[in-house]
Amino acid sequence: MAKQWMEIKNEIEDEIDRIWFKVPEEIEMAMKGCFPSGANVDGSAFGDMYWLTTDTNKIGRHTVEPAMYRLLSDDQVSLEELKHFWKYLTGGTATVLGGVSQPICPAPWLNLGGVCRFYHEIADAMDSIKTKDEFREILYSWFNYLTCLNYWARVKFPWEILWYNSSIYHKV
Repeated sequence: MAKQWMEIKNEIEDEIDRIWFKVPEEIEMAMKGCFPSGANVDGSAFGDMYWLTTDTNKIGRHTVEPAMYRLLSDDQVSLEELKHFWKYLTGGTATVLGGVSQPICPAPWLNLGGVCRFYHEIADAMDSIKTKDEFREILYSWFNYLTCLNYWARVKFPWEILWYNSSIYHKV
């Protein structure tokens, strides 16, 4: 049986509290190049670190969040349409960030299993969301969770790799 939206919102808020002041293990692992899923290209995890950083931003505060808040304020867009929009805009990326597909992908692809789990729990709880205000409440927690993950990814990202490998720093 699917959870109610408020129960999921509370779980997301608990997770935000857990990771607010401490780097989440899954971000720490990713930024050290450790992806138990096997996500990498020829042993390089740099691209995976990059996509983890940009995708948490994309389905969070910079793309999906402003679009959803704008749509929530539009009286011409129904709650049912909003639910579909959110699924379409979020589902694929949430799966890439944290989906598992045995036996090929034995662990969350980019380490963020919580993103995929919360996405599916919210999607499964859509019937319990009866108003735009309720939907706005759970999305508020969802977007805050993604933003927190994104901030940690940006702080822990090995930016020095970009500087070190930049041609302007190499002697010709």
